Amino acid sequence: MDRQQIFTSNETLLKSKDSRRFLFVGNRLHVLYALLERCANVAICLESQSFAAKTLQRDYHEFHSKHELLTLLQTLDFDILVSNGCPYILPISQIAKPHHIFVNCHPSLLPNLKGKHPINGAILYHQASGATCHLMTDRVDSGAIISQVPVYNDENTPLALLYQMCFLAEKEAFLLALEKNFQTIDSMNCTPLESKLAEIPYFTRSRKDLLLDFGSDSTQTILNKVKAFSVNNQMVSLHIHEHILKITHAMLIDNPFLQRMFQDYQVNDIVLAYENHLLCKRAEGFLQLTTKEELPSLQLPINLNPIHNNFNAYTAREQTCNKDSCKSHEDSLKTLTNKASLESFNQIDSVPNEISMFCQDSLLESTISCEVDYPLDSTHSVQKQSRAAAPFCIFSSKSYVTSMLRDKERRFTFHYTEGDKLFSNTAIMQPIPNTTYVDMSSPYGYGGYFTNSNDSKFLSRAITSQSIQAKKHGVVAEFIRFHPHYPHNVFFRDVLDFFCMQKAVIEVSTKSALRWQNYSSRLRGKLRKSLEMLHITQSYDTQMFYTLYNNAMQQKQANPFYFFDYSYFQNLISMPECVMLEARYKNVVCAMGIFLFDSLCGYYHLGANAPLTLNKNLNAMSALFERFFEIANARGLQYCLLGGGQTLNNEDSLFAFKKQFATNIKRFCIGGKIYNTAIYQALCANTPHFQNVFPLYRFALQNPANTGGGGQSL
Repeated sequence: MDRQQIFTSNETLLKSKDSRRFLFVGNRLHVLYALLERCANVAICLESQSFAAKTLQRDYHEFHSKHELLTLLQTLDFDILVSNGCPYILPISQIAKPHHIFVNCHPSLLPNLKGKHPINGAILYHQASGATCHLMTDRVDSGAIISQVPVYNDENTPLALLYQMCFLAEKEAFLLALEKNFQTIDSMNCTPLESKLAEIPYFTRSRKDLLLDFGSDSTQTILNKVKAFSVNNQMVSLHIHEHILKITHAMLIDNPFLQRMFQDYQVNDIVLAYENHLLCKRAEGFLQLTTKEELPSLQLPINLNPIHNNFNAYTAREQTCNKDSCKSHEDSLKTLTNKASLESFNQIDSVPNEISMFCQDSLLESTISCEVDYPLDSTHSVQKQSRAAAPFCIFSSKSYVTSMLRDKERRFTFHYTEGDKLFSNTAIMQPIPNTTYVDMSSPYGYGGYFTNSNDSKFLSRAITSQSIQAKKHGVVAEFIRFHPHYPHNVFFRDVLDFFCMQKAVIEVSTKSALRWQNYSSRLRGKLRKSLEMLHITQSYDTQMFYTLYNNAMQQKQANPFYFFDYSYFQNLISMPECVMLEARYKNVVCAMGIFLFDSLCGYYHLGANAPLTLNKNLNAMSALFERFFEIANARGLQYCLLGGGQTLNNEDSLFAFKKQFATNIKRFCIGGKIYNTAIYQALCANTPHFQNVFPLYRFALQNPANTGGGGQSL
């Protein structure tokens, strides 16, 4: 059927609406509105906090995580699921019933430009664009094609317009597929525009894509990057000394007068700064870069070499917490180095100082160097520091980890690099009761694995190298917590024995206007009242907090996981990255909280209310949170993490309390790695199986007297 026959007028609509049961899943509206117009029986599942969820004026189900979505799919009856902007890969083979049809609308001409950000990729790599409706499989943006609609974009099509064109094309592709009753085609019905470059099968933007590197990017690449990310919530960044400038537009100028005036200047020199423009000399001419912000005072000329345009300049000003943002470090190392450091649990003599190995994939000889810290304040290093580094995370810092250690526990750190690719891990090794073995886990909080790479082969080599070190020290298994702001967590799924993304954590903006705009009127009223009644100050009274916290945990009959030794609080509060606040009502302490800060964000760590708070309905913890957000903002941070609940259930009362403050809901991932399969299975032999639990044997070994504080295991 000709596309014009479908869309010319209302008379061409079906005389009666499709009566099958449809389920829409995603975050975009054009396809949803078309579905509602054409189909009589439509259930809707929208991603929480999305524009669609905030805009749609009708009933819908809301999901914050993949676990919530899959739970909804189990409870809802449908014949055809239509995915459009769904942020998760659904396990179709596991959830599909014989009568089900699963289709996805994707804003590219598949099989080209699969992935999260195909519209950026279309501009970046000069690709034809459009939309595809296809059957869904377990793989990302795969499955037989039903219909396609090209949008005939060219080099003059701006990004903002291309977004709208592709979203409209998604609607048209869906209606074509509906008209065909979702029957697939054997070949494309449309011919994509010719591309000067080879097809790009997959594109998801990374932090490196959003940074201009005048040392390695060609002039055309710089022009492409600026254009490909030229909307307000993206934009490429230019680093000049301590300044980070967002670039909105770039153009190449070839002018003989400028060539003569600046003939003695070097390539990559900024030769002029005027209004909100910079003029940079390039081999092909002069690049005019237009900045979003007003230009800072600059001493010209400035050469945009890799030193000034440093990918390691990871500061709080760079944090965006956009779901699509990548916050990894990119560097340019020329060598292959593996560096492992650990604090041995057992015999120090068994730790080699240096081990040589050959990495077949890179065909470069590499060295593993061990740093042995024993006692804790003595370090021996035989390897110079690598230039690749993870962002500063408080939960991976030596001072924080040291505060967690109890008798016979040791800190384990491992760093593995190949060129500019980095894998880093910090964990705590602890003995397994009644055995000669140990296991290890990420420090309580969000410490654990970090990588700046999505290369599965690199990650596999890094984990294999770490496994060699872990096995030497009798490590049976490892439990891993992933930081919600690290963008590459999901790529560990295929190299670990256990991986789970079910838990949600609350993220709050430090910008008061945005924060209060999201608050309910009820919460705003409570906060104003509590802030007027209470006096909130920084506290150094460790004993007071210890007593208040323990009383609260005992009253709740909390799991031993949530108890800490007194020395832990003493060490924690002495750290410069830690702030303890207290709220007083008529000069009596009614609530206290401990908050942590690093280069990524602020964290609510621990807190407790006195009975006075509950008796008089003071909402003291809410007031402490508000002061915490203000402190984080003063430190230049954009977001704070409040954590989640005590269970995976989002109806959990603690989670519900924190959710009142939410600006965003982040996914919290956990993982597990088995280093000694035989011993692990033997330890688990008499342990009942629990879903999403690792390591299983720790549940059989739980000891109520253990005040480990968050567990060095789950």
